[in-house]
Amino acid sequence: MKSSLFNMVVVLLGVTAVTSAAVGGIYSVTEGPIALAKEQKKVATLSQVLPPFDNEPAKNVDTVSMSGEEVYVYTARQGNVVVGYAVESAANGFAGPVRIMTGFETNGRIRNIQVLEQNETPGLGAKLVEENNPVKISIVGRKPAEIKMSVRKDGGDIDAITASTISSRAYVNAVSKAYTAFLNISGANAAGWDTSSGASNSKSHDSVACQSETSVNTQTGATVIQNGGNDTHTGAIYKTQEESVESNASTGATSKSVEAVKPEQADTVSVTVY
Repeated sequence: MKSSLFNMVVVLLGVTAVTSAAVGGIYSVTEGPIALAKEQKKVATLSQVLPPFDNEPAKNVDTVSMSGEEVYVYTARQGNVVVGYAVESAANGFAGPVRIMTGFETNGRIRNIQVLEQNETPGLGAKLVEENNPVKISIVGRKPAEIKMSVRKDGGDIDAITASTISSRAYVNAVSKAYTAFLNISGANAAGWDTSSGASNSKSHDSVACQSETSVNTQTGATVIQNGGNDTHTGAIYKTQEESVESNASTGATSKSVEAVKPEQADTVSVTVY
């Protein structure tokens, strides 16, 4: 047969059709076993992160929507008594989603955490799957509301995996989402936790007491409290770089201009106190 553009197009379409059919056939054959394997892994993981139970938590699931993302909460019971909750959540890591299962006691204490899915760099971020990884060790056995749920580089209380800050942040963020969903379903005491952002507002771990200056703006009568110390929301420590004092000739008020920066940030923040 003489080669022509028409013949080449026909052959290409034929090859594409056959390949697509083969891929579709393989998918239809493997879809069931893959779904079954995932379900079995979920059931096994629930047993690892929850206290002993006699119901089927995998079939007792609530869905919490957080910023358009669905987080799944599984309730464990002994008889009619709730003994714990497991929460499936995810956050974006260095190479894609990091999906975890976090087990909570009824008082909000984290019992265990297991990674369900991750594609992080082997030898670096992939260490999140290890039982003794520093991120997990920093969290398990504690209540998120009582600690600063961010890695130490960001001013928090959580140790990160060396050279894998992004992966570590994803793990911590996924746990924070899980805790917010747990509070939503369990109705546990949320004191010290910002349920809208999934962040701890606890001030008990501030590394430096906030040193503030108070002055009054004589034009507005407003009292301004600002200057140095520790940002209790992020844990960042403000360091004074430069300050100058000026007198307002029209009102007699004194203003102090302070240049401050946060560690790990290059941007300079200018704060004026009246």
